Amino acid sequence: MNLAAKTARYSDMLFIGSFALAGLLVLILLIANIKGFSGFFYWISIPFGSVSLLILAGGIWLKQSEYFNRFAIKAQHIYSAITGACYYYTDVLLMINAAMLVFSIISMIIFWVAGRKKVSVQ
Repeated sequence: MNLAAKTARYSDMLFIGSFALAGLLVLILLIANIKGFSGFFYWISIPFGSVSLLILAGGIWLKQSEYFNRFAIKAQHIYSAITGACYYYTDVLLMINAAMLVFSIISMIIFWVAGRKKVSVQ
């Protein structure tokens, strides 16, 4: 429990740090595909789409099955705080991954449109 309490103090910094790292990796991917710019959208859309679908499926299952209501905690105020936090973070996770799925679909459309313009039939 002490480790969880220590880790919870840094959860905001870990969350921001993970987004910063993901942004850095996306920037590196953009620089690597600078000549074939449409390829950047392909390499963004495929992993973002697949990861967001997997996380959305798990998050939707957690919400619909009311999984966190099964916790057995005797003190009502602690039970309410823990389950409320779990449902809140699940909602945040669902919103972020829904946005990521929309972004990946838009990226795939951009890749498809940019790839079609390159092809010339003679």
